[in-house]
Amino acid sequence: MGYELMFNNSFSANDTLELSINNIEDLSGNILDTTVFIIVPDTANSGELLINEILFDPLTGGSDYLEIYNNSAKFIDVYNYLIADYDGAVDNHKIIDIHFVLGPGDLVLLTEDSSSTIQAYPTNDPTRFIQMDLPSFPNDSATVYILTPDSIVVGKFSYFDDMHLELINDPEGVALEKINSSLLDNSASNWHSAAESVGWGTPGLVNSQSYTNGVTNTIFDVQTPVFSPDNDGFEDIAIFSYKLTEPGTVGSVIIYDNNGRIIKRVLNNELLSMEGVVSWDGTNDQGEKSRVGIYLVYFESYNIDGDITSKRASITLKTRF
Repeated sequence: MGYELMFNNSFSANDTLELSINNIEDLSGNILDTTVFIIVPDTANSGELLINEILFDPLTGGSDYLEIYNNSAKFIDVYNYLIADYDGAVDNHKIIDIHFVLGPGDLVLLTEDSSSTIQAYPTNDPTRFIQMDLPSFPNDSATVYILTPDSIVVGKFSYFDDMHLELINDPEGVALEKINSSLLDNSASNWHSAAESVGWGTPGLVNSQSYTNGVTNTIFDVQTPVFSPDNDGFEDIAIFSYKLTEPGTVGSVIIYDNNGRIIKRVLNNELLSMEGVVSWDGTNDQGEKSRVGIYLVYFESYNIDGDITSKRASITLKTRF
């Protein structure tokens, strides 16, 4: 015998319902007393589901995967949402065919083979996995899309193989992770190779290269005054953040050594968003690891009227023993 609950009022998105069950007896005489929480999911808008980690060049016999981050205060059920790629148009749609509710800040990992992903990446959370068909992720570059059941694009990311740490000779089997999961900025400087210490990927878990302190309230700030770029998952990346007062600003971030020589052009006259995060992996313009020492970080921006703003700060590159 079953029970059906009827409600007089309709529910609104993101409502949380508390259902108390008391003194229900089953056929064996067991008494059930429990409380069940029911969440009414909402629909994602643009920028509320973001790609957070991607494996597009798996080891031989391995599986591609894609991790999605809920960048909203909503509860979102990804059932019937679509993953697609770009081939002259948004194409090759693959549907998420099971219910999976993401709370604010939650992750879900889409993989073609859960078993191979668990085996290849020991730092994982399989309770966050959905096994499904995925579009083809070429090893060199592609654009990946997240769409609602109504085929509205709510998130996308264009990756390139050279977004990986230059010191990694062969990125096969290395996942690409977003540094600040909540930023809409998908530029290369907000992405980094997963750390070797965690097994080159963190499917279903917080990224090994995650940095969540947010954006500065000043024009430009060095958020990691000391870093050690050895890809061990601890202080691997130099993080700079900026916050501008108007759109349409072009900016550069240049690293100098203590002799005034240019070491790395992290950004070179690029159109900036109103706020963002920029990272430096410790390599120079030749793709070599820079020496231990203190470096000058120079930030310069100018707007359409030619007004120039510049900031200088120092950062220390160290090594761990």
